[in-house]
Amino acid sequence: MPVLHYVLLQSPPNFAIHAVPLKIQASSFSSRASTAPVPGSWISWAGAIGAILGASIAGVIGFASSWYSLRKQGLHALNERFATAAEKLGDAEAAARLAGVYAMAGLADDWKEQRQTCIDVLCGYTRLPYQATPAQPQSPPGQPDYKIGEREVRLAILRTVRDHLRKGAKYSWQGCIFRFHRAVFDGGNLSYIVMSSGYMSFYHAKFVGHTLDLRHAVFAGGNTSFQEAEFLDGTVDLRYADFSTGSKVTFPGCKIVAGKVDVRHAKFSGGIVDFATVAFSGNGTIDIKDPEVYTDPPKLPQPLPAGIIKP
Repeated sequence: MPVLHYVLLQSPPNFAIHAVPLKIQASSFSSRASTAPVPGSWISWAGAIGAILGASIAGVIGFASSWYSLRKQGLHALNERFATAAEKLGDAEAAARLAGVYAMAGLADDWKEQRQTCIDVLCGYTRLPYQATPAQPQSPPGQPDYKIGEREVRLAILRTVRDHLRKGAKYSWQGCIFRFHRAVFDGGNLSYIVMSSGYMSFYHAKFVGHTLDLRHAVFAGGNTSFQEAEFLDGTVDLRYADFSTGSKVTFPGCKIVAGKVDVRHAKFSGGIVDFATVAFSGNGTIDIKDPEVYTDPPKLPQPLPAGIIKP
């Protein structure tokens, strides 16, 4: 029910003061009173929100600090592994150098950000002065560049590269750069590799004996160069290789003295294969007989030298 109250209205001077009746609904008053904010509750809510925000911020800062600390520790451990592997590669004992090869390769797998650096070290090792193993094991070293067991170390590097470039490799090194500049090759196995991108260079390399096995290699992209390489007595075996669209395999300024480039049964199916500037100075050969696919023949020197055996 409405409740009657009297409110005194004060008038300006010389005016009378009247009592004016004012009706207020009790229910309305009680409802408004119940919903009105209580100052103490706002303080409690503000304190709770502040505590939550403070805890959240502290948690974020703590997480960032922990992440940074772990990241720093992880980088430190990776750098230590790099230093250890590099030190092993410089060891006087062939067994230690071999262990260094696998240690550096394992680090390349685990450290994607510095994978190319690890690969550069492995490829750079092949550029160190090297005298091929004498024909007879008992032959005394004839030059200071000869090291016992060195051939196995170099073959291990090539096998490691091969395993990371084959289809289905657990850790793929596709898209990386492999610089075998001025390296001396005394054989090696790169068979079944897939070059879908990246770059592999044998610039000014020397093939002095045995066979560099590139059988069934798939060149589906990227660039592979044998620029100014010298075939003194070695063979590059490219039988059954697939030179498909997007690939480029070139031999600019290559010198073939007594070695051989064997490209029999290959698939010339869209890729660029360029022998146009190869120079022959001995009885070396480039054998292209019996190709499986010959829709895009390789570029050959003109006039055609006797060292090229074509279909």
